[in-house]
Amino acid sequence: VIIGAIASLAIPGYFSSVEKSRKQESLTALTALRDAQMRFFMQNNTFAGTFAQLDFSPAAAGPPGSTPHFTYALSGTSATGFTGTATRNATQFAGALLTGCPAGYTVTIDQTGTIGGTC
Repeated sequence: VIIGAIASLAIPGYFSSVEKSRKQESLTALTALRDAQMRFFMQNNTFAGTFAQLDFSPAAAGPPGSTPHFTYALSGTSATGFTGTATRNATQFAGALLTGCPAGYTVTIDQTGTIGGTC
């Protein structure tokens, strides 16, 4: 009974910490994406519409052999702005009830560096 009570307190905190570290993966990749977009803009006076146009690929952002916890997309690209979105891979996300974040939550960044999203 005592072990069960201790586990009921520790497990939610553990899942929350793990998810925070995984969310940091998206923030790092999205910041690098914004930096690449700014370099592209300085050369072309518009923002890139695809990752192939940039000198950065979020798919290759993690350590070699690692499994990315997010998928990345560009939207709203024009001469005046863009939005980069990281979507949590729901098949790898087991902590919705314990972290308060919905499965498949998003993290976004725009040309000003504003971070948003659904968690």
